[in-house]
Parts: sequence; C-alpha cells; structure tokens
Amino acid sequence: MRKRHIVVLSEEERARLHTMIGRGVAPASALTHARILLKASQGEAGPGWTDAAIGAALEVIRPPWPGSG
Repeated sequence: MRKRHIVVLSEEERARLHTMIGRGVAPASALTHARILLKASQGEAGPGWTDAAIGAALEVIRPPWPGSG
C-alpha cells in the first residue's frame, strides 16, 4: 500500500515533538499525533515506519473513510 502522506521532519521539529511527549502536559490526542509523526518520519533521523506498523505499535486504527474502498 502506498503512503498517503510522506512525513519528513527537521531536527528542530523532532526535538520539539520529543520535548512535548517528554513533558506529557499536552492533550492525549496531541501526544499520540506527535508519536505518529515521529514514527512516520522518512528523514535521515526518522525510522520511516509503515502506517500498519505505527497503528499496531500505538494501538490506533485509521477510521474507514467513505469511498476509501
């Protein structure tokens, strides 16, 4: 399956997300989104996980969108 969105984060963006997660004071949905972005990052420092691997690791699923087949 082809990725819908390619995520490439700069070192500054990665550091900001890690700081936000480390503090843990943001809403749960924002922290989950930060974790997803870090796992999905295709840059040099990013692991570039697949969508399925991210969903399984973070226990999130993609909702079925109308027309998504």
